[in-house]
Amino acid sequence: MGYWWRGDGDYSKPDRVVVLSELVNQSRQIHLDGRDFPEDFPPQRVGYSIGRWDGGVLEIDTRLITEWHAPRWPHSDKMRIVERWRLQDASEIKITGLRPANPPTITGTVLVNELTISDPIFYVEDETTLTFVYRRQDDGVIFEDNCSESIWMELLEDAAANTQ
Repeated sequence: MGYWWRGDGDYSKPDRVVVLSELVNQSRQIHLDGRDFPEDFPPQRVGYSIGRWDGGVLEIDTRLITEWHAPRWPHSDKMRIVERWRLQDASEIKITGLRPANPPTITGTVLVNELTISDPIFYVEDETTLTFVYRRQDDGVIFEDNCSESIWMELLEDAAANTQ
């Protein structure tokens, strides 16, 4: 999943950051102007986010969530997600991915998201997870969230040919 995170340009302003995601072509606005959560705002797919800078870390508090990127975290309307985004050298992080026996080789600076989920109805205690994404170049491209069958078939055929 790729992210495009810019703090300047047409999308983001000093009082907000806009995060564009390849996953389901979503966008999020993170309000940095000191506001509180609105009382009459309808729940949104990725919620309503307010944030603040703490040195080089962007702390984001999100509520009013109907669905979060993917439905892998069951939740109620009381769900709250607190994120801490920061840039960090990949060598300082234990990265296993989905293959702990054969972890991916990642070097350089990555964008790390320490995400804590709380929901008093679904969870006995808060759940914290660490995710990261590569830092995109300024001229990077956001791809559609579209798994092209031909690309997957080529990968499967190559994998099958290499196992014979």
